Amino acid sequence: MMSVGRNVIALSLVATLWPDFAAAQKAGVVTALEGNVTATRAAVPQPVVLKFKDDVFVNDRVVTGDRSLARLLLGGKAVVTVRERSALTITEVPGRSTIDLKSGTIAAAVAQDKMRPGEQIEVRTPNGVASVRGTAFIVEIVNASMSDGNAQGGTAVNHYVLTGEIVLTVGARVLTVPANNFASVTGGVVSSGIMNALMRARAGAGFAPRRMPMVSGAKDDAKQAVMKSTVAALTAGTLPIVEPPPPVPPTIQPPQVQQALLPGGGQDSFVPTPAPRQISPGPTPQPPLPPPAPPPPPRPDKPDRRPPDDRDRHCR
Repeated sequence: MMSVGRNVIALSLVATLWPDFAAAQKAGVVTALEGNVTATRAAVPQPVVLKFKDDVFVNDRVVTGDRSLARLLLGGKAVVTVRERSALTITEVPGRSTIDLKSGTIAAAVAQDKMRPGEQIEVRTPNGVASVRGTAFIVEIVNASMSDGNAQGGTAVNHYVLTGEIVLTVGARVLTVPANNFASVTGGVVSSGIMNALMRARAGAGFAPRRMPMVSGAKDDAKQAVMKSTVAALTAGTLPIVEPPPPVPPTIQPPQVQQALLPGGGQDSFVPTPAPRQISPGPTPQPPLPPPAPPPPPRPDKPDRRPPDDRDRHCR
């Protein structure tokens, strides 16, 4: 009896000194972790280093360090992957779970078939609130400056919707962002459009851990199925890149042939196509002729052996 009484007194003291610890409500479980990830709790003066299968409680402030990553399964219905250099706080009220993202980037996927009617999950950022049901999306906070080419400066929040849709509230404006679209909010100004392959690849980079451990307590495989489908959606890579078609060769127009004039000014409707001109080869070169033979040497004069009478007669 004395032992039981002491335990009751000890629990009463804990509840009195740390009421937040006594009323702590479990929000989820760590299903994957790399690097340095901590959780700051109201009941603990120093941040707690999170490990695989650790519980995450409501109002925990989860922070990831450089080259770190944490994947949280929240209530068996949503998977939240926290990229490096990010900070968020998880809060809950009846019918709504809120992820308050202060800095960095997260990817979230919500299983719609696990949500009760009227239940929703929302992500709050400095620039707006994104409400989701059955959606896979990425939220990124970028602290831009005017020197970076941003005329407005301040904080920019980018929303990339992979599947489903989100309802984005910025001040009094409500915008529905469908799948394969993005919405960027800077200084109250919203710009949206269709994501291209490069934009999706950049947004989804850094969310795949080296290994994927099993979820603690997933006896009916429901939680594991949610996580696997989420990981597949977030690590599916880029959108298909459509190669441009090969250039069409230019069309060569046939030369226009002027119609022949007939006697009387008429025109013949048919002009025969002239045969292609053939180029005849030139004359075959002949070898050079040999030089002419030299003339024969002159013959010496023969003496006239006729008798003198014949010569005189010949002269007459």
